[in-house]
Amino acid sequence: FSKLRHGRWESVSRKEAKKKIGHLFRDTNQKHAKLERRCLSKHQQRKRRDDENSSTTMGMKNGTNKSSPSNENNKQEITSADNLTSKNSEQTVLPAEVSMDNSDVLVVGDA
Repeated sequence: FSKLRHGRWESVSRKEAKKKIGHLFRDTNQKHAKLERRCLSKHQQRKRRDDENSSTTMGMKNGTNKSSPSNENNKQEITSADNLTSKNSEQTVLPAEVSMDNSDVLVVGDA
């Protein structure tokens, strides 16, 4: 598999690609979102792990170590709120996850 990073393609392991594909389809395709609602907690746990790993590695690459811990805390609060509201209203979960992905992109763009 290959992935576009900072304007150039790099090879990515199959395991990492498998982790990343889920949230891409969740944002763009409603069918995949409906399928993933059955095991939403598993996806949120995996996504939280990915967000923690990616934010710490991004902070070290860009030299913005001061901003990465606060971003991690905000993301954990958002995901815990999503876990509470996911049973009542599924539609509110999706925009929160989209905004989380956008915040990751903004962290990369600030450097």
